[in-house]
Amino acid sequence: MHAFELGVFKAFFIHLLRILYAHGDAAISKLNERFRMVPTFGRSTIRRFTQNTSALKKLAAWNYEDILLCSIPVIEDLLPEPWNSDILDLLFTFAEWHSLAKLKLHTETTVGLLRSMKKAAQGKGKGRAGPASKADPKVKVFSLETYKLHELGDYAPYIPWIGTMDNVSTQPGELEHRRVRKWYARTNKNQAVRQITQLERRETALLRIASRARINARRI
Repeated sequence: MHAFELGVFKAFFIHLLRILYAHGDAAISKLNERFRMVPTFGRSTIRRFTQNTSALKKLAAWNYEDILLCSIPVIEDLLPEPWNSDILDLLFTFAEWHSLAKLKLHTETTVGLLRSMKKAAQGKGKGRAGPASKADPKVKVFSLETYKLHELGDYAPYIPWIGTMDNVSTQPGELEHRRVRKWYARTNKNQAVRQITQLERRETALLRIASRARINARRI
């Protein structure tokens, strides 16, 4: 799933920032201010945004995921019509596809909805951009000629074959470094690998004891 957050949506959001910079009218300042006003939600669901979100400094995949989930109210009315409605529709399509693709339990209905997203996106993308005049300065356009963008339509056919996309995502493995850092802080930094291994085995043993205790409690 990182192919979407760090590929497709990141490229789109960077291009959206270019549009806001070109529009002016303090659009970027308003965007940063609105992101700062977004409250946190849940545990690692929506985290606190930085003071300057538009700078895109040291952002991981989950940062772009949070930006996507909160972007519609932040972007709303920063641009005049009809571009405001067009961009909000596109952000909603991104969010809808993202929510369907990251489901941990799929049915034929949800796979069908995900499959229909490809046709909807194709329809919305037609006839939006016109050719630039030769007298205009060099224009930076949003490129549609990328593999990560075109592979979005292949998610729906693959889900019935290989299961939900969290089975093949690299995100769970990448998040494991949090546990290692937590254990490293509990070592004396001397032979840290050995001490981290001992902490991991100790935690596993405690989890097994707790699991057996719950099973025995149900039997009683």
